[in-house]
Amino acid sequence: MSKMPTAVSLFVVKVPDIDTIGLFTRCSGLEIRVDVLEYAEGGNNEFVHQLPGQVSYPNLILERGLTNEDAVLQWFNATRTQAQLKEVTVTFQTHTQRHVCRHCHL
Repeated sequence: MSKMPTAVSLFVVKVPDIDTIGLFTRCSGLEIRVDVLEYAEGGNNEFVHQLPGQVSYPNLILERGLTNEDAVLQWFNATRTQAQLKEVTVTFQTHTQRHVCRHCHL
């Protein structure tokens, strides 16, 4: 009886100047939130306009990661005293290392 391969999904995280910082099995916060402003037009009581408002991004949370890069720890320690914004690219790939989706987060 042969075993079926387990479907493992990984999130590959890359940062400019550091390259691949690690592989993670869980990722959350890959979304964009847009507030909706409701505007009731005077004289027209049957309709309320819904307009896009402020855009916000939740925190990116990566869990169960593995890395052998010392550069990511150096970056984390450097940002404790002074913020360094970098564009983080999260790529979702299957157990066969086929890329499924890519998301950039600042």
